[in-house]
Amino acid sequence: SLDSLRKGGPPPPNWRQPELPEVIAMLGFRLDAVKSNAAAYLQHLCYRNDKVKTDVRKLKGIPVLVGLLDHPKKEVHLGACGALKNISFGRDQDNKIAIKNCDGVPALVRLLRKARDMDLTEVITGTLWNLSSHDSIKMEIVDHALHALTDEVIIPHSGWEREPNEDCKPRHIEWESVLTNTAGCLRNVSSERSEARRKLRECDGLVDALIFIVQAEIGQKDSDSKLVENCVCLLRNLSYQVHREIPQAERYQEAPPNVANNTGPHAASCFGAKKGKGESWFFVMTSILCLPALSRAGYELLFQPEVVRIYISLLKESKTPAILEASAGAIQNLCAGRWTYGRYIRSALRQEKALSAIADLLTNEHERVVKAASGALRNLAVDARNKELIGKHAIPNLVKNLPGGQQSSSQNFSEDTVVSLLNTINEVIAENLEAAKKLRETQGIEKLVLINKS
Repeated sequence: SLDSLRKGGPPPPNWRQPELPEVIAMLGFRLDAVKSNAAAYLQHLCYRNDKVKTDVRKLKGIPVLVGLLDHPKKEVHLGACGALKNISFGRDQDNKIAIKNCDGVPALVRLLRKARDMDLTEVITGTLWNLSSHDSIKMEIVDHALHALTDEVIIPHSGWEREPNEDCKPRHIEWESVLTNTAGCLRNVSSERSEARRKLRECDGLVDALIFIVQAEIGQKDSDSKLVENCVCLLRNLSYQVHREIPQAERYQEAPPNVANNTGPHAASCFGAKKGKGESWFFVMTSILCLPALSRAGYELLFQPEVVRIYISLLKESKTPAILEASAGAIQNLCAGRWTYGRYIRSALRQEKALSAIADLLTNEHERVVKAASGALRNLAVDARNKELIGKHAIPNLVKNLPGGQQSSSQNFSEDTVVSLLNTINEVIAENLEAAKKLRETQGIEKLVLINKS
């Protein structure tokens, strides 16, 4: 039988291995046992085998597998889903599109809502994560799967509760793999466009549960898990342009400063060049908790002190480049723009001693981490006191990362990263005599001349 062959047992006498068209034909056989064995055997054949995946698609096997997701027997729909997971894994975009074109995403969501088995849920969420890497499928997932993923996976398995009680505190995460898959899927779709970010931010309970998960992982001294990476990258993406995109954003907007010595260059968000002028210098926070009263739930948590403290903890404790990059990028995003919370957060980060942790990332061996740190420092330097401290402590490493001269980094950074470093230096030295002196002492002027000539 196919079952014995799939499980690695010896084939019976006179057995021949079935051809792929025969296996696909068996998916439509009247006996459920034959269907389930054929689906499971396809899953086995497609594992890391791009040729078989392509052949299954060309033989019209994908619509049949998607149809079996609605089959009432677990053995059948689990096998079909496992085959689709393996088919959708990898760089062949045609396989992903074929699943989408036969309504694979709504079928996976229907199965997810019925699933009461973690093995099945893991396969479903893994398939959606694979599909989410394709740009043309991202909004399909947002529109059809977002609420199911949040309600059926993220919230119940995070430990977060809508009505917290004394037992509702971060604890060891159960079923981490399904959470990792789901956060990875949402991480991918959150990079699509502003409409996707808006829908994710406004999905009831999603941001609350994501923050709860990261707090739990930090509490378990696990700051480098794939789950943390996916959650923090998702939070970073949701914080992008948050000062422009949240409902009634205008209530947090602040007028341009009229003070002459605070008209520095625009502050940019992470991954983008949407900009807003620097804030007035006169407001100094006396406490990180001096914030406007909010419900502190949902998307508003994205710019509350507790989430900022999460990023600080990760900057100090994590060793994973993607987590460091995302944490610095989230800070860059939150400090971008001319809005009340950006001003508070710049001051809060200084009081929490985070500036040095971000500046230390300028020596990181991974370019994307260096670029994110540079962008964060640039936006933090809009605050006058931050500008002084960054000028004193970060200018040497900013200059060292520029090309040319004897005191250069061993890395050859891309043009985008060099531009980010130059923008940060420009922000920091503007009307900052001590920083300008530090620039001269570290041969920064010579490097700028060389860059200008080149």
